[in-house]
Amino acid sequence: MKNPLKLYFADGSNSEVGDPFVMRFDGTYYLYPSTCYNKNVIYCYTSKDLIHWSNEHIVATDVLPYAYAPEVIYHNGDFYLCTSPSGNGHYIYKSKSPLGPFNKITDNIANMIDGSFALDTNFNLKFYRADHHGIACSDMDDNGHCSNRMNLNAPLKGWTEGPSVTYRNKRYYLTYCANHLESKGYRIAYSVSKEIDNHFEVPVFNPLLISTCNDFNSLGHSSNVLAPDLDGYYIVYHHLRLIEDENGRRHTRDFGIDRLHFNGSMLTTSCSYFENEDPKMPDFYEDLNESHKLFEKVGKFTLSNKESEKRFTAEFNFNKEKCSLILGYKDENNYSYIALKDNQIMVLDLINGKTVFVKRKSLPIKFNCLRTVRVINSNNAEILIDNVPVLNIKAFKEGKIGYGTTYLKGLHFTAFSNHALGSSDLLYPNVIPGVIDALHDLNEKEYFLDNQDDINYVNLNRDDEISFNVVGKEDKTYHISILCNCESNAKLLVNGKEVDIPSMDNEYKYVYKEIGFIDLKQKDRLNIKVLEGSLSYKALIINNKVNEEVKEEDLKLNNINNLSLECDFEFEEFTNNSLFGLVFNATQYSNHPCNPTPSFIGYVVGFRNGLAVVDAANYGTERVYDIPRQIELNTKYHLKASIKNSVIDVYLNDDRIIHTTLPYPYTFGLGGIYKNEFAKVKISNYKEVK
Repeated sequence: MKNPLKLYFADGSNSEVGDPFVMRFDGTYYLYPSTCYNKNVIYCYTSKDLIHWSNEHIVATDVLPYAYAPEVIYHNGDFYLCTSPSGNGHYIYKSKSPLGPFNKITDNIANMIDGSFALDTNFNLKFYRADHHGIACSDMDDNGHCSNRMNLNAPLKGWTEGPSVTYRNKRYYLTYCANHLESKGYRIAYSVSKEIDNHFEVPVFNPLLISTCNDFNSLGHSSNVLAPDLDGYYIVYHHLRLIEDENGRRHTRDFGIDRLHFNGSMLTTSCSYFENEDPKMPDFYEDLNESHKLFEKVGKFTLSNKESEKRFTAEFNFNKEKCSLILGYKDENNYSYIALKDNQIMVLDLINGKTVFVKRKSLPIKFNCLRTVRVINSNNAEILIDNVPVLNIKAFKEGKIGYGTTYLKGLHFTAFSNHALGSSDLLYPNVIPGVIDALHDLNEKEYFLDNQDDINYVNLNRDDEISFNVVGKEDKTYHISILCNCESNAKLLVNGKEVDIPSMDNEYKYVYKEIGFIDLKQKDRLNIKVLEGSLSYKALIINNKVNEEVKEEDLKLNNINNLSLECDFEFEEFTNNSLFGLVFNATQYSNHPCNPTPSFIGYVVGFRNGLAVVDAANYGTERVYDIPRQIELNTKYHLKASIKNSVIDVYLNDDRIIHTTLPYPYTFGLGGIYKNEFAKVKISNYKEVK
C-alpha cells in the first residue's frame, strides 16, 4: 500500500476523490466521493480490503451538479444518504441498497454543508454538519427532519467542516477539519466524549493529521472505518494536488488511508506517503450468502471450521427475525450463545450441559432486517449491534463461532479475528514522524488508566524494555521526547545511546522530556531499556530533524541548536490584538489567507502590549501563561526565553518573569521571531544564546 491511492472510471481515466466517505457494510467497503464534476450523479466504489477498488457505480441520478460530500448510513433496513450540492444545504436520499438507486426524500433542509450520520444508543439518527465555529449536531427523524441542535466543542479557530463520529471502547471520537482545502495547513483534528452529542473535550494531541511538506499536504475531510481485520480502524482522507498547465491552475484530489491508534482519550495517526503495510483480513471469514466452504454443520449448528483464541473480535451479519449466535463452541455441552428475537437480546452459557443465564436486555429495534452483531472479547466482552453498543458482560471463552441453525438462508458475512481493542495494531509499524502511545509497545506491558486525562500509562522499572516497529519515508535522524512521570533520576538506553531523564519539580505529573536525536532506518525498531531508576510513560513524540527556513513578513524561522533565544524590542504604539514574540519548536507552517494566525504549531513567547505571554500556537493560539508588566512606549527592552524538558523561563531585562511548565506536545522544531499585523513594535538583536 502506498498513499496517495487512486480510483478509476471504467474507461481507465482517473477519478478525483475529494471528501472520501467509506462505509463498511456486510463485509464490503463502499466509498462515496464528492462529485466534483458538472454531472447530476453520485458515484460509489467498492472493495473487500480497502486497497483494491471497483470501477464506479452510479448510485443516484436525481441530484444537482457538484454533489459534495455524500455520506451514507444503514438504519433499520434502509440506507440514508446526504449530500450538499455546490455546498448549498443538504438533500436526504433513501435506498434499500448501498449501491442505490437512492431516491430523494427531502427538499433542501439547509444546515450548511458536509453532513454526516451516526446512531445513538437508542438507534436514532444523529446528523452532524459543518459550522463557522465548530461542528453542529441535530436529531434527525426517518423523514430527514432535523431538530434539537447542539453545538459541539470542535474549535479550529474558524470555518470547520468534514465531521465524522467513531465509537470505540466506551468513547465517541469526533473528527473534523479546517480551514480551507487549498491551504497546505488543511488539517484534521478530533474531540472525545463519553456521549455521542455532548460534552466533547479537545485533547492536546491535536491536530490529528497534518502535513505541510511539498510532497504531501492539504490533508482533510476524513471518515473513519473499521479495518478488514475487525479490530483496527483506518482514517480515510483526501490529499490535494495543485495542477498548473496550459488549461490554467486547478486542483485535484486523491485519497489516503492510515491506521488510527486509540489510548483512552488519546487518538493518534500519522500520514504515510510511502510504502506501508496493507490492511490484513480476519483470521477466519466467509460470506454465507455466497458460499459455505469454511463452515460445517455440527448437529443443529452451523460452525466455523476454526476456533478463535481467547482474545478475539467476531462479527455476524444475518437477516433473520429469530437468530442464535454461537461463540466459544467446544462441544455440544459447552458453548455460549446470544439469542436475538423480537426486541430482545439474551446471553446464555451452556456449561457441561447445564444452561446458565448471563444477561438479558430489551432493545428499541427488532430483527426484521439485516443486522450486524460484533463481539469484542478481551478481559470482558462488549456487544455492538449496527455499531451501537448494547451490552458489556463477562468474557466469552475461545472456540468455534457460528449459528444455532443449519438453515443458511439469511446468513451473511461472518468472521473472527484473534485480536481485540487494537491488539492487531502491533502487526503494523508505527508511522513516523508522529506520536507513539504506550499501548503500542511490542512487549504488551500492563497498562493503567490515568483518570485525570483518560490516557493509559505504563510503569517501567530497572531492566524493563519497550520496543516499537517504525516506518518512515527514508533513513533519517529524528528527535524523540517522552511523555513521562519520573520521580527520581533515570537512565535509558535508546538504540544503543545512553540518555539521562532527570527528575524535576513540575506543575504537571506527566511532562515531555527530551531523549534527543536518534538515527532510524526507513524500517527499523526503536528499543528503549531502563538502565537506572524508574518512570511511567504515556507516549513518545518523534519529530523530523528539520533543515529549513521560513521568511515571511510576519514570521522568520530557522534551525536552532538549543532552546534559548533573545531579542530587543521597542513598542511604538499599543494596538488591539497585538502579538509578537520569540518562537520555539515551530512545525507545519503554511501560508494561506484563510488560515488562523499564527499559521504554525509551536510556542510564541512575547508580549501582547503590556502583557507578557506564553502562547501555544496551533493555527491560532491558546494561552499557557501570562503576567502584566509595565511596558513604556519608545523604550527598548530585552526579552530572553529558554525551554528545557518542558519547563520555560522567560526574562525581561534579565529579571525572570515567568517560570512554568508547557503542557503541549510541541517538543522540537524551528526557532525565530513572530510579529502579527497588529503589532507596532521594533525588534532587533535577535539571536540564539549558546
